[in-house]
Amino acid sequence: MAEHGDTRSKGDAGERAEDRHGGPGHTVVLAVALALPAVKVAWTVGGGHSAWEVLLVLQPSNWIDIPIGMMLTNPLLAAVFAVVLSRVVLAWFAARGAVPSGRSWTAQARVAALSLATPLAIGTLMAVFYGPGWGLGTGLVLLGLRYGVLAAYRADHSVLVGAEKVVALLLTVVVLPLAALTAALDGESWAPVLHCTVDTGQGGSRQRLVELGRQGQGVYGWSTDSHAVVTGVACAADEDRTVRDPWWRQV
Repeated sequence: MAEHGDTRSKGDAGERAEDRHGGPGHTVVLAVALALPAVKVAWTVGGGHSAWEVLLVLQPSNWIDIPIGMMLTNPLLAAVFAVVLSRVVLAWFAARGAVPSGRSWTAQARVAALSLATPLAIGTLMAVFYGPGWGLGTGLVLLGLRYGVLAAYRADHSVLVGAEKVVALLLTVVVLPLAALTAALDGESWAPVLHCTVDTGQGGSRQRLVELGRQGQGVYGWSTDSHAVVTGVACAADEDRTVRDPWWRQV
């Protein structure tokens, strides 16, 4: 029994040390956040010089607009990213002693607050942007994972703790990368698509633009017609964000 207890203590110590460094989820979230903009732009505009031109025009400080735009139009990616990031942050703080110990009512109240606050907030945001189904589902998954982390750090080794670890691992190393890659290669724009009048030097022509920014009363963006960054005026929104066919239709 002592040997079993020692083994479990060593395992718990290893998990806590890993959580203090962000755990595997930290690495995956960081990789997705860094790679997603480049992959999305490269596939959508055709790669090579075109992608480089778009990224240069956007500038690194605005690259965050790409994953944000993708998540606003892809509820699965937004839900999984929010769940994994929330768990990484909670585990990081828990490994540094932020989880209340003891069985007093104040400790229990703080644990309840840690368990409920984020799922309620993120669930509400998901419901606002994507509908009540996405809000409820995301909130419940978040609640289960957060409670599992808190239970583990309060030495409550229940069945839920083991299930939480399995679910968290699957979401982190399988579902999140697949959801991110699918969203990056679906051929849809991460930004609004507009029909604008573009001065070609030989008169104005209507072209379809992926909006990159606004300047005065005009818009500059990637033209799917001239395959270059251009400036347009008198723009009208296009409800269809498809720029090219998804990757899986071209392989």
